[in-house]
Amino acid sequence: MSVNQFLGRYGIADAKVRIISRQDCDVYRVTPTRLTRAVRAVPAGDLALRIYVEEKHDLAAVEAEVEWLRDLADNGVHVPMPVADLDGRIVQVWRARPDAPARHVVLLTWLAGRMHDPGLNPARLQRIGELTARLHLSSQALAKAGRLRTTRSAFGPDLEAWSSGRRAASAHVPRALHQLIAQAAGRLAAEIGSFLSDESSYGFVHSDLHLWNIVFTAQVAGAIDFSDCGWGHHALDLATTLQYLLHPVANNHDHRAQYARLHDSLLSGYARVRPLPADVSRQIDTFIVARMIATLEWILDDWPQPDHRAWGPGFLSRCGAIFKGYLAG
Repeated sequence: MSVNQFLGRYGIADAKVRIISRQDCDVYRVTPTRLTRAVRAVPAGDLALRIYVEEKHDLAAVEAEVEWLRDLADNGVHVPMPVADLDGRIVQVWRARPDAPARHVVLLTWLAGRMHDPGLNPARLQRIGELTARLHLSSQALAKAGRLRTTRSAFGPDLEAWSSGRRAASAHVPRALHQLIAQAAGRLAAEIGSFLSDESSYGFVHSDLHLWNIVFTAQVAGAIDFSDCGWGHHALDLATTLQYLLHPVANNHDHRAQYARLHDSLLSGYARVRPLPADVSRQIDTFIVARMIATLEWILDDWPQPDHRAWGPGFLSRCGAIFKGYLAG
């Protein structure tokens, strides 16, 4: 089935369709050009069609993501809104061919806005902090109501595999670096295991709230790509935003000179909406290092070669110093 044929389920007879991403999901930007009838369910403007990778996204996790997005959008948070088909269904099943594996599909509104990197400043980080707190308030309420029926953990590295030696060696990771990561992974696992897991510190989180999943419309911050959401510590979302501000990669702006101000503004914005988790700064520092291992796993497992993106080789050459600093701290 083609994407245009699939869109017929929503009453979209014709559309301009562009592939945007092929990572955890195939994401298409859809511009409807003709509807089969007056279909109220399809909002005006562009749409985003997300086709999930079956082995990474079980149905309960996709349904929890959709439930969260609906609640956020209904409460005025700047996020994509799920769109129902002509029969009122939101989560669909996709098969590119009759014999192909089934994959879950969701149609969302396209979230308008602009991503910032050089333009990030304390005021914008405060807006991101407010956004993150609103995400957590929403998911906390949904969890209490029993509306997030998934057991999926938030995105993160396989620390146990690294620390136990189960992680296979890679030609792209020198032996000394591999051993360093294993030591760091063991310490990270112990630290994260000691963090509080009450509702003030732990819940349903975005888990991939980096700078390229945050968009601004005027002064309002919004979030996209909730496909890695799951159960985890709230500090993980704050750490994910700060990771590349503290450890910039090639072709990105270097924010290290104002990192302390950006860090404090992010936390200040969060605290304006929701109390900060206890010991949040230490948790953030820990999760930033854990995210560095997760980024390394992404390069090794999902890229054809470490130079697939311009910043890959530089990241590999510099991450050892980060793990050394963490172990020495």
